[in-house]
Amino acid sequence: MATVSNPSTSTKKESKGYVRDLVTGIHRLAFLHLKTPNEGGKFPSHKFEVHVLIEKTDTVTNQLLKKSALAAALQLWPSVKYADLSVGVRDGDEKANLDGFPGHWFINPKSKNEVPVFGPAREPLLVDAIRSGDYARVCTRRARIRKTSTPN
Repeated sequence: MATVSNPSTSTKKESKGYVRDLVTGIHRLAFLHLKTPNEGGKFPSHKFEVHVLIEKTDTVTNQLLKKSALAAALQLWPSVKYADLSVGVRDGDEKANLDGFPGHWFINPKSKNEVPVFGPAREPLLVDAIRSGDYARVCTRRARIRKTSTPN
């Protein structure tokens, strides 16, 4: 189960807005960069990041992500349709060469700042204790949405 509150928009650029306070259900993590920013590989982001793998059978989380993105987008663009948005939820089948990605949707939250990590009782955890393949709930302050086409 995932939750979201306070959809908001940005007026800085007309082509993007944000979903605020997104909390995912418990999902598998991959490609963690929690201790140091992602500086390696073909596409370094130079940010702290993680891939959150959401099973395609988890229709509740998928619908919540779509509804929250559309609600935030409608505040900025009243006639926009979901098909005209880029919401940051990607199809893991596109990354069939990566173990665990097929059969999942994934999101890739990033931050310029180190991200605090907490256990179930809200006690701080050492980042070293978390590995790819572990399951966790991820909380983001905002998730970007973009308009990919102009409505008619």
